[in-house]
Amino acid sequence: MEGLRMLLTISRELGDSINDEIRIVRDPSRKHLIEVLTRLHARACQITAEVICLLEGGFADGAMARWRTLHEVAAVASFVVASGEDLAERYVLHQIVESSRATMEYEKCQKRLGYE
Repeated sequence: MEGLRMLLTISRELGDSINDEIRIVRDPSRKHLIEVLTRLHARACQITAEVICLLEGGFADGAMARWRTLHEVAAVASFVVASGEDLAERYVLHQIVESSRATMEYEKCQKRLGYE
């Protein structure tokens, strides 16, 4: 478990330093690619922390499910990197579609839930 914790810490620190360097350069030709990879890296770190918590709590099946999600995030990141900026831009734009869907779903349920 300590090895996984150490790997998570190293990943967070390395990601932070790389992110700082990349954002200083501000390469507009890779703007979306940088954004997508930054978000996926943050998500992967969060999922890894969840895996650690689940393992410590004795929930091996839950940890395995989150580990599969971590693998999916890594696969998406690899695919986006291989496909380049165009796909990264479409990936970012698709998040707008997902947010719109979530907003419409919320609006359907808000009165029933008693929310404004």
